Amino acid sequence: MKLIKKSLIASAMVILSTQAFAVNQFHHHANETYFQDEVVTTVAADTKAAAYELGLNKLTDLKAATPSQLEKDLGGISMQTAGVYIEDGSYITVAEKMGADGQMLYTGVVHLSITYSE
Repeated sequence: MKLIKKSLIASAMVILSTQAFAVNQFHHHANETYFQDEVVTTVAADTKAAAYELGLNKLTDLKAATPSQLEKDLGGISMQTAGVYIEDGSYITVAEKMGADGQMLYTGVVHLSITYSE
C-alpha cells in the first residue's frame, strides 16, 4: 500500500513538473522589453580632449540614428526587434594606452544604455 501511494505521488509530481517546464520553455510573450548596456569605441586620438570629442560625436550620431540603423551599428541585437532606442544615462570615458614607441594614445569609449522590444 505504501509503495502504491509513493508511486502515485511520484507520478503526479513528474506529470505536473513536465507541464510547468513545457510552458516555461515554449511560451513566448509578445512585446517584451529588454535593457542592455553596450560599449562603442572610437579610433585612437593623440589627446584626451580629442578622444572625448570623438566619443561625443559618436554618441550624437548614435542618438540621431533610426532604430534600424542602431540595430546595424550596435550588432548583437536580434534583428526581429520592434525598435532599438538609446536611453538617457549614456556617458563617455577615455581609455589611454601607450604604443611600443612610447607614444600615448587615447580612445573614446561610449557607454550606452539601450532598450529594445521583440
